[in-house]
Amino acid sequence: MKKYFVLFASACIYLCIGINYSWSVFAQELKAHYGFTMAQGQSVFSIFQLTFPVVFFFGGRVMQKFGPVTSALAGSLLFGGGFALAGILPLTSLNLILTIGVISGAGLGLSYAAPIYASQKNFPDKKAIVTGITVAAFAISAVIFSLFTESLYKKGWSISNIFLTYGIIIIVIGCFASLGLRTDGSDEVKIKENPSEAVKIKFSKLVTSKLYWALTIPFFSGVFAGLMIFGNIKSIGIQREIVPAVAAIGISSISLFNAAGRITWGYVAHYTSEAFALKIALMCQAVVLIAGAFFLHSSWTFILFAGLVGFNYGANLVLYPSLASRIWGVEAFGTVYPFIFIGNAFAGFLSPSLAGIVLDVTGDYFWSLIVAGVLCVFAFAAFRQLFSVKDYAAD
Repeated sequence: MKKYFVLFASACIYLCIGINYSWSVFAQELKAHYGFTMAQGQSVFSIFQLTFPVVFFFGGRVMQKFGPVTSALAGSLLFGGGFALAGILPLTSLNLILTIGVISGAGLGLSYAAPIYASQKNFPDKKAIVTGITVAAFAISAVIFSLFTESLYKKGWSISNIFLTYGIIIIVIGCFASLGLRTDGSDEVKIKENPSEAVKIKFSKLVTSKLYWALTIPFFSGVFAGLMIFGNIKSIGIQREIVPAVAAIGISSISLFNAAGRITWGYVAHYTSEAFALKIALMCQAVVLIAGAFFLHSSWTFILFAGLVGFNYGANLVLYPSLASRIWGVEAFGTVYPFIFIGNAFAGFLSPSLAGIVLDVTGDYFWSLIVAGVLCVFAFAAFRQLFSVKDYAAD
């Protein structure tokens, strides 16, 4: 029964720290009522996505040394504290970058590995499934916060008050849930007493291996495509002359299907393989993005587009950590996976702002969608070339 409580606590943490997947609803509000350009609003999201994986390098080592409870507690405090500070300080681009972009991004980096590690540790025979369930809460968070935020806007709440309120909620729930990652206290001891295989792997050996690049290149491409749409989905709808109410629904659609995709892809991987599921997800995403560039002109195609992008994107945060644990071992997760996750740093920094800049210059998202789709095709080809099931021993 304890292992299910750990899974529940892990999901609660991700419910708190998944708020930034709803950044589109904040970026559009900043542009509409606070004098921000779309590029300025998206720069906060870009810095957040850059800070998160950079700190994730250290977060994995913090968890390795002190255990998942400590790293999750520290991360929750920083993540919520960044939003609270954003609500207190004057609403400027620089302040938002420093508080939400840097401080909250660092909080996510410290806490991100702990829920996945705790879940996989308690369900060693169902890594893909429990990873999917756990990170699905990350996506559901965006649905909850986006709908709640739109409701608060209608009631006259300022964006500063919303940031402050969310910061307090995240700190309280996140800290209590972090304590639930400890079952009988043994996990923390095992991490310190039994050094993982990842510690013994030299950096040069890891980053020159085919398996490393087989995971990192597609991960970058899949995240690049997904975050571009997540950060701009409401703006994409408005630019394509979708009524604002439907454009807002797009945020919920992409987030709900993202959550469903994480669970579904976990089951697909469990009953087939992570490699098979990964290739299917990449090609599906490529088709959706390229088709969207040409046919995204009605409410129903917009909602369908948002849902399918979210569903396919859900594969990224399930298949890669599960495959990494299968290849290098679950104890190596906190040390090895951050090196793969570096693709998130570059993708998160480049894609949302790049799409915003393309919109400011051309007035359309057409070429952004084409580039993202082609990148997924390239990632599929790279994975097929570099990955071989013979290169690792499956469980």
